[in-house]
Amino acid sequence: MKNPTLFLLVLCPLLSFSQSGLNWSVPSDIAPSSYGNLHPRMVSDGAGNPVVLWGKNTNQAYLATWSSNGFNTPLLVNPSSIPVFTASWAGPDIASHGDTIYVVYKHTPEDTNHIYLACSFDGGLTLIPPARVDFIADSISRFPTVSADASGNPHVAFMKFNPGWTNSRYAVTRSSDYGLTFSPDVNASWLAGSEVCECCPASMVENGNTNVILFRNNLNNIRTMWACVSDNNGDAFTRGVETDPTGWVINACPSSGPDGVIIGDTLYTVFMSGAGGITKSYFTTTSLSTLTPGYDRELTPNLGAFSLQNYPRIAADGNALAVVCRQNVSGSPQGIAFFTDDIRTGFPLTFDVLINNDVENGDVMIHNGKVHVVWQDNSTGTLKYMFAQYNSPTAVPPHSVVFTPTVFPQPASDYFTVSFPETFLPKSVTVSLLNGKALIEKNSFTGDKNIRINSSELPDGFYILSVYAYSGEAFHQKLLISRGN
Repeated sequence: MKNPTLFLLVLCPLLSFSQSGLNWSVPSDIAPSSYGNLHPRMVSDGAGNPVVLWGKNTNQAYLATWSSNGFNTPLLVNPSSIPVFTASWAGPDIASHGDTIYVVYKHTPEDTNHIYLACSFDGGLTLIPPARVDFIADSISRFPTVSADASGNPHVAFMKFNPGWTNSRYAVTRSSDYGLTFSPDVNASWLAGSEVCECCPASMVENGNTNVILFRNNLNNIRTMWACVSDNNGDAFTRGVETDPTGWVINACPSSGPDGVIIGDTLYTVFMSGAGGITKSYFTTTSLSTLTPGYDRELTPNLGAFSLQNYPRIAADGNALAVVCRQNVSGSPQGIAFFTDDIRTGFPLTFDVLINNDVENGDVMIHNGKVHVVWQDNSTGTLKYMFAQYNSPTAVPPHSVVFTPTVFPQPASDYFTVSFPETFLPKSVTVSLLNGKALIEKNSFTGDKNIRINSSELPDGFYILSVYAYSGEAFHQKLLISRGN
């Protein structure tokens, strides 16, 4: 993985296609097959490195972080007392805000248990004990998905049923203390006017105070995609629109949901539809200010030999955008990727064949001029990882918009250190109670990029660490003080 080489495309006998221009690394395993490979999901840590979450068919979830030589040994996410629902088409979900990582999962059996959120404040190297998310009396929950808002707090959406698995809808709950507690949930899918597709996972995407939940609806077996929008950081979802023009009618459950990103005022979505008799993946755009549908197309238009497309995923960084998808060509399963360094010039027609093997679900992430892809490879029982670098003015320099200090150790005891990027000059560092009351404040620095802070007077518990820059930027992270007593 250190020396990316051009990954040769396997040409299909009936088709020809171009490459995106990216030079992909050789695929490598994230972990041995003994760790499983179900439903991988990927985010970046504060340095832009990949953090990968996946499930194993023994009701376990694992998290792997990146080091200079590859992925570290996977970390078991769930305690043995909380077996996790996992499958190739659904499972635990992950979100990040700098080095703060959130993982949500459902305790199985689903009809009698709850949803939990585990947090990491060191980029996924360690996890604090999970907190229960859903407080729903005798209702039933499943399919949690998580996002992080602008302040780094988690939002969790989950499918909610009445007792007996009736009245399926999506609910959203928020945390204002970095995952310690959650607000009462609100109905986020009511504008769709029907029950949601009961076995299709959803996804959430945020930008500022705008929170969008994407899900498959089920209005008299019309199983199309919807976006419901909150303009007040998830407090209420008051606008909604159908983002799927295919009108797919099927009296069955497709077990496949949508994904999306927000760039400027535009919501970009990808999803699978079987309208027309062949399951294909689609790409659509929607104006968030007017909820007006815009551009839509099949990912691979006018290429009839492509069939059984499914599980599309999308990622963006600045104006760069990438999509990955599984498909079969003449009976051969493949993993493909689309990429543009500037979506304002349009969505690309060309794509790369990344993997020509028994691939299933996958995910994609872009950060600071690098595209990362992970796939569930069923022929080997492993997760395959690859990446490609690109040069683009739309790539976000790591210190121009978002800076991410490193805090160690986590948990802290009597001292902890805040380490800054070389190009970053801090104005002040504070440690506050969760209610905002400042307990420690440092605002005199001599250029040292590693600031040691005495926390010996702080009782064990959770605090908020805030770092402020002269440019006006701010970084907030939950800090755990624990002396192991």
